[in-house]
Amino acid sequence: MTPARGDASLIVLSLLPGAPGPVLISAVDTYRIAKERLDVTLTLIGGDVVEGRIFVPAPLLGHSGQLDPAAVFNDRDSFFPLELPDGEVLLMCKARIIEVAGLPLAEESDEIRASAPMSLLQITLAGGITHFGSMRLEVRADRPRLLDYLNDCEQTFLTLYTDQGVRLVNRTMIECVRPLD
Repeated sequence: MTPARGDASLIVLSLLPGAPGPVLISAVDTYRIAKERLDVTLTLIGGDVVEGRIFVPAPLLGHSGQLDPAAVFNDRDSFFPLELPDGEVLLMCKARIIEVAGLPLAEESDEIRASAPMSLLQITLAGGITHFGSMRLEVRADRPRLLDYLNDCEQTFLTLYTDQGVRLVNRTMIECVRPLD
């Protein structure tokens, strides 16, 4: 069998001695990166709420082997695939997402807990979405305030711990923050 012109899904690996022809392998299988699926709920700028599964690559597994969904949303890519419950896959634009809900609570190291204080706050997002919760402030010693964290943080999606679970909020979609501590 000879791959058809433009058939990018098959690669000729080699001719094996005594084999009737070239050995073909699927490029998809060759370059596939092991991923875990994680259920999430996205709230979009237009007000739509979309449920589906994100694909968290194995290299983004935390040190304890836990999935780190924040890494998917905070990497440099503008789009990511979201698998809908019917199996359809949409390519979602991160800039149009207000928040991500349904995330598991990740274990934090003792070092992070000791060095990064929690700040209790009320946060209002685009569309009037309001949450009470807390954020872990990973700040410099000379800039320890919540204001400093919000201004200096390089991540687009910030982790908010609420009584409804862990959420990632798009920093660019924050309308206001009210410190409560």
